[in-house]
Amino acid sequence: MPSVQLDRIRVESQSIAALFLKPERLVRSLDLHFEKYENRAKRQSGKRRSALLLKYYEVPRPVIRELQRELLTQQQDEGAKPLPSIDALWERATREHREIAAYLLGQLPVSNFRNVRARIRTWAQDNQEDVMLDAIGLMATQQMRDLAPLELQPLSKRLLRSGELNQRAAGLRILKALIDEGSMTDLPAIMDLLVPVYRRPRKNLRPYLLEVLESLIVRSPGEALYFTQQRLSESSDKNTIWLATQGLKAFGPHESALLNESLTEIGTRTGKS
Repeated sequence: MPSVQLDRIRVESQSIAALFLKPERLVRSLDLHFEKYENRAKRQSGKRRSALLLKYYEVPRPVIRELQRELLTQQQDEGAKPLPSIDALWERATREHREIAAYLLGQLPVSNFRNVRARIRTWAQDNQEDVMLDAIGLMATQQMRDLAPLELQPLSKRLLRSGELNQRAAGLRILKALIDEGSMTDLPAIMDLLVPVYRRPRKNLRPYLLEVLESLIVRSPGEALYFTQQRLSESSDKNTIWLATQGLKAFGPHESALLNESLTEIGTRTGKS
């Protein structure tokens, strides 16, 4: 892998971005570029969050950022038709190609939001990687979160209704972003979307639900406490109890004490105290 020199990678990125309206050539050019900057040592170290099904190059982030910047410039040119290239990048099925596809999708204007929603649904169904959840839930929804966050509610609802873990996880990541950024002031509406998922939640969904709960706690401890107590009153399922117990660590002393009382009552009632 050559050293990362910003001037050089900027020129290289501009050359690649010039192929933006030629999807096949763009993808092939990126293949060669990523092979050039591939960090083989890091790939072979095994220090990854989980086993990946996608191919990945471990390209240095400055290389990716320059590509995103130059490709976005091409995308924003009047008359550009970006969706064929975005689709081709996603179909290439490497982490780097898909991250760039998600970034470009997330920068499309309001007139393209219907296409954005459709691709997020498809990509969430297609995705099998935890490492791609931020690409789908954050990068690909950027302009929608900024300009039309309410449009993400029905999308999240649809994803959460799916029986598939990957789609539910993507829906939860979108909700987490809306909560973290304050894009939506109507927290009860978000919590209403969570209720069906909280009813006897699957064990493999717990980490994603916990992330959303922790974001709710930071944003509004009182509402998060009420939501958690309500879910406990509806179900003493072990996964619901696990989520509440983990939430104790994120609440402040007052809310933790109240939630602990609720958990103790359930333990007494079920003989698990």
